[in-house]
Parts: sequence; structure tokens; C-alpha cells
Amino acid sequence: MLQKIKGIEMQVLELNNQVNKNMRILESLGEYTAGNFEVDESPVRYVDSYGINHVDSKNKVLYRTDTGEVLNVVRNRYKMAQYHDSWKAAERILVNSDLNLEGIERRMEESHGGGRAFAVYTLPAHTVDLGGGDKSALQISAYSSFDGSWCFTLEAGAVRMICLNTQVAIDGFSLYKSKHTPSLDINQGVGKISKALTVYEQEAERWKRWKDQTISNREAFNVFADAANCKFPKSRPNLTVQGLLEEPEVYRNKALVYMWNQYIVTEQKHLGNNEWAVFNAMTHWATHANAAKKTAQGNISAIKVRRNEKVREAVRLRLAA
Repeated sequence: MLQKIKGIEMQVLELNNQVNKNMRILESLGEYTAGNFEVDESPVRYVDSYGINHVDSKNKVLYRTDTGEVLNVVRNRYKMAQYHDSWKAAERILVNSDLNLEGIERRMEESHGGGRAFAVYTLPAHTVDLGGGDKSALQISAYSSFDGSWCFTLEAGAVRMICLNTQVAIDGFSLYKSKHTPSLDINQGVGKISKALTVYEQEAERWKRWKDQTISNREAFNVFADAANCKFPKSRPNLTVQGLLEEPEVYRNKALVYMWNQYIVTEQKHLGNNEWAVFNAMTHWATHANAAKKTAQGNISAIKVRRNEKVREAVRLRLAA
């Protein structure tokens, strides 16, 4: 019995040491670089057609205290979670997880005037070798917003080390979500972060299978068309890719042309005519949102998130499981 107690004490001591080590690692990342402002709330006030002032009892305004910019109008039950509190919660989850945080990197972005923001943590200690020098590292992303676009979300994904393409997760990578309501408890994610490694390993096995799964140029083009929301190729199943590219509905779709060119010029050349190359052409498009010259710099992060969702949908529909 005494030995059992001592064994438990040793486990607790080791766990505490690991937690303290993880805290020091994350503290070394420095200050947050996104959402460095406070958001406050105020009653919704309006004047009716008779010039009488009113207060809306059901809604409130969310605004930045540094600029006064209004971010959203929400129901009174909406519970605010400041960005810095969301980042701290995400990092508490990481600190208390069984993930190896050695060498962790953090990238943070905000968009839409501060209405949306996210933090991405890359964990090089959890790297998968896909063969031929192709490696991917685990990523944990934390999203939050005040404009109603995102609830507080933790997601797992990966980044391809060769080109820094973000490998979006296809199944089960959403680890934790919580709405901004009185029930918000972002610390619940601590018990769910352990899923990241399991799902990451499952995804890596899928990627390896894709490397062995050949695909024709026309089939690849159809996948890109789905991601680019271009329905024309489906209506012309007998046309070659070259024939499709001569059609206005196709060559005017910049996303489709971008993915096709990335596939032919780069991914197919280096990876072969397989589903892994197709996937990487799509994730290159999703990751390099700033390639669009007319894109407002501050909204690039939100565009990347939307593109990743389109990639997920196209993969689920077209590529092998």
C-alpha cells in the first residue's frame, strides 16, 4: 500500500514538473500579437420617429475601447470572452495536455477591424514522416470573434514543413467549441486536447494512402472545381481539361485556375499524379490567401479559414477515404 502511495506521489510530481516546464515554454513566446485590446458593451439606444429616446432591453452593442469601433450587436445573454482570455485558456489547455511543447511556435492574426482573431501553435515535436523527405507537423489553432463569425474553437491540423502549406483536417479535428453564452466554459477543452494526437496520426495515415492513389488530370480538375464552387465541369463530362480551360465559366474562376496551375507546375511535378498532390494544390491555395492582390490585408486570416472549409468539402466529396 505504501509503495502504491509513493508511486502516485511520483506521478503527481512528474506531472507538476511537466506542467511547470510547459508554462515556461509558452511564456517564452512573448506577448500576444492579435487582439491586444479590450472590448466593452453598451445598451442599444435609438430614437423613434417622434424623437423619443429608447433603450433596447434585449440587445447590446460590443465595441473596442481603444477606437470606439462597433464590432457587433448581440443579445443580452451573450457572454464576452476577451481575446487575451481566449488565448490564455487555449494555452492553459496546452500546458495541461500530454503534448510535447518543445520548440513550439505561435502565429497570431486578426481581421475585420478586430472582429475576428486566431492563434496557431505549431508543434514540431509531433512530426510525421510521409516519406521522401516530406514531413508534416501538428498544429493547434484557437479561433474567437466578436462579430458572430466564430465561437471559441480549438482545432487540430498540420503544416507541411517543405512548403508551409497548412494541411486542413478532414475528420474530427474540431477539438472543442463553445458559444459566447452564460454556459461558456473554455476550460472544458483540457479533457479533449488528447484527441489531437490520435486524429493527427489517423490523418497522416490517410495522407500516406493518398500518395499511392493515382488520379487522372480530369479527375483532379473536378476536385479543384468543387473547391472553387465551379459547377461547369460537371455539366461537360466529355470535355478535356484543355477544352474546359477555354470556357469563360472556367477561365474566369481565379481559384480554379490557381489550383490547377499549382498542381501542374509544382505539386504534380514533385509529388506525382496522385491525390496527395491534388490535396497540396488545394491547401496551397487556401494557405496563400494573400496571393489575391485586391485582398484587404487585415481580412486574409478570415479568407484562409473559409478556403480551408471549401477544401474540406471537396476532399470529402472526391478523394479516397
